[in-house]
Amino acid sequence: MSKQFYREKIANQLSDDKIDFWLADCFEFVELAVNHSYKRLGVASKLHDELLENTNCGTAVLTTAIKNKPALNLYRKKGWEVIKKDAPIISKDNLQVIMGKLLNGNHFNFPEQYKYKNET
Repeated sequence: MSKQFYREKIANQLSDDKIDFWLADCFEFVELAVNHSYKRLGVASKLHDELLENTNCGTAVLTTAIKNKPALNLYRKKGWEVIKKDAPIISKDNLQVIMGKLLNGNHFNFPEQYKYKNET
């Protein structure tokens, strides 16, 4: 919801059009953790699917550390798209990737303007 901590941290990193697209009807995928002894058994994948299956939102957003390769690989396999890279969600010393996913039958391709573009 608007004015809540996590949503505002994400909104502060996005342009107005990305806020309108990604955050208007959004499931905020805040935390997914699996006990170390259950890693690499498909538990994270099943938890991910169960969480998103039971929402009626049109989009979902999440953040994860740039260096968290296992999480990034999982999310990409599940259809998440990078919408902003190098986002200081937590701090400038702990940069994150903001990712988005279309939900509930929204299987069309992401509009290019809502994807991350490397602006060098």
